[in-house]
Amino acid sequence: MPHIKKQKRSWRVDEAIAKAHIIPLLGEYLLSKIQVNHIQLWQQQMQAQGISPSTFNRRLAVLKTIFSYAIQWKFLPEGHSPCIASSPLKIISLRERFLTQAEAHRVLQIIDTMPYNQNALALKLLLFTGARKSEIMNARWEYVHLAQRRLTVPLSKSGKARHISLSDTAVAIIEQLPRYEHCPWLFPAADKQQPFKGLFYIWKKIRHLAGLEDVRIHDLRHSFASFLVNDGFSLYTVQTLLGHSDPKVTMRYAHLAQPSLVAAVNTLDKHVV
Repeated sequence: MPHIKKQKRSWRVDEAIAKAHIIPLLGEYLLSKIQVNHIQLWQQQMQAQGISPSTFNRRLAVLKTIFSYAIQWKFLPEGHSPCIASSPLKIISLRERFLTQAEAHRVLQIIDTMPYNQNALALKLLLFTGARKSEIMNARWEYVHLAQRRLTVPLSKSGKARHISLSDTAVAIIEQLPRYEHCPWLFPAADKQQPFKGLFYIWKKIRHLAGLEDVRIHDLRHSFASFLVNDGFSLYTVQTLLGHSDPKVTMRYAHLAQPSLVAAVNTLDKHVV
């Protein structure tokens, strides 16, 4: 843990996985005594619980990392990882859920008619920027540049700084947020000592009122992208606005661009037919 805390921003997730899902089954063994069959039993138990392939793959990645470091630091001989026979499970498909214009309007209407809740405005900002939840909830006033219409994320998921472009609506949302003395966050917790952490509970209430029980907070980001693609913006533009370092990730929205693609191929009809 001392090593991974310096190397990985999401070390708390790895720590939780190790404590809840690895140590209870394998913690009593010496590293050298853990065999392939132990790992296979571990995998079978998780599959029997009905966990998703992506969840299993995250847990397996943590276990593989533990043995990788054990070999690197000479606690185990080279090639002695019992995980060698375990491969990540295939993820059949990516879940897709985009808000329609009517659904998005309904969500915004509910937020606007609720008693004032500063943190509910974070949900509006997520929809109008396509930002990740962590990027908005950890935003600090020093990162806001309204004159340049951008919100800077010093360290994004890609490991680099990125700049979130702000629309007129996004700027208006930020301008109405109260600022508290000695509090750097746009969306602080009640004690003003840390960022607000309970956004899910606000969203749960809003989506219930909107009749959108299947919509996650992260789907607001997907919806932002879908609105852009459906309006004819290129996947490159969407990739830039979402901060995707790999264009393959943005390709999940490619099928939404069909009307634009048809319009493009019809260009030849105008010149030749």
